[in-house]
Amino acid sequence: MSNDISRKARMGMMEKVEQGYFAASAPLGYKNNKETKRIEIDSQKAIFMKKAFQLMSTGNFSIQSLVDRLYIEGLRSKSGKKVNKPSLAKYLNNPIYYGWFYWKGQLFRGKHEPIISKELFDSVQRILSNRRTLFRITKNRFPFGSVARCGICNCTILGEIAKKKYLYYHCGFSKGKHEQAAYIKESDMPYLFDEIVKKVKIPSKLSDWILKVIESSDSFESDYRKDRLSILIKEKAKLNNRIDRIYDELIDGNLDSDRLKLKEVEYKNQIGQIESEIKNLTIENSKKIDQANKLLRLCEKIHDLYHSIDDTKKAQILRIIGSNYSLIGRSITVTYNKPFDLLVNLGERIKMRGRRDSNSRPPA
Repeated sequence: MSNDISRKARMGMMEKVEQGYFAASAPLGYKNNKETKRIEIDSQKAIFMKKAFQLMSTGNFSIQSLVDRLYIEGLRSKSGKKVNKPSLAKYLNNPIYYGWFYWKGQLFRGKHEPIISKELFDSVQRILSNRRTLFRITKNRFPFGSVARCGICNCTILGEIAKKKYLYYHCGFSKGKHEQAAYIKESDMPYLFDEIVKKVKIPSKLSDWILKVIESSDSFESDYRKDRLSILIKEKAKLNNRIDRIYDELIDGNLDSDRLKLKEVEYKNQIGQIESEIKNLTIENSKKIDQANKLLRLCEKIHDLYHSIDDTKKAQILRIIGSNYSLIGRSITVTYNKPFDLLVNLGERIKMRGRRDSNSRPPA
């Protein structure tokens, strides 16, 4: 009986849809009329949806900037909250606003009043489609776009193919277009980062000196590690003896099983912590020196390496040595990651000292 009712309900709904009546909850900009069982324009919200399409058609807005703009102007969701980015994106792709609607994957002509024209809808679809294509191209073809952001508006730097053959990087303008927006050829991008990479490079004599300093400082710590290891090994032995004794006390009837379990867990947790510290102390010395050596040798040749590899690997190196890359015009700044910031600072101090020494020499 219930299956038959459900089947008839579906048939009735499909018949309603085929007649051009939208048979679901109305999207933003429309409302459901409980008496007529039809959707009709929500005059308070429809004006915002029309404006959303008009603004997006200019090409000067991202979906997020459009969300923010409409919220400031008064648009709210049905629950009274800010319309989020995924929701607005869904609305901008919905043909219901120009008088058609999808049902079960099929497009039907609706009898409801449209809010926008088909031409405006198609204009917005072209812009959204181009941006999706641009994102795919940027992600796969333009690796530097994932490294830097615009220093003026903090938007992502995008790569674009112009006239099917010219490759450029520029601000994505997701917050609107602005001045000082350079269009940089793909072939020029690696050289904008050149000075940033060059500052990380250190001469082999300096890396040898730094490594000796690390090894020397580590030798002062070696006595501490030996003493600490000796203490930890003795503590571990004591805890194992305590575990043996609590079992003896259980056998002698001086300790119940519940108390034994508690003490055993306590002692084994302490042993686990001790074993972890022993392991760290054992591998710390050789591991630290090995890592330092690899890092220093990389810095010796990093500039030459940077110019010998493809752009994808160049971008990987840039992400390793720095972050917060900021592009204004054709100038770029960076925050060096640790420990590269220390090497850069050390290199700059050595250069400054060299300049002072040369300036203080008496004239010949």
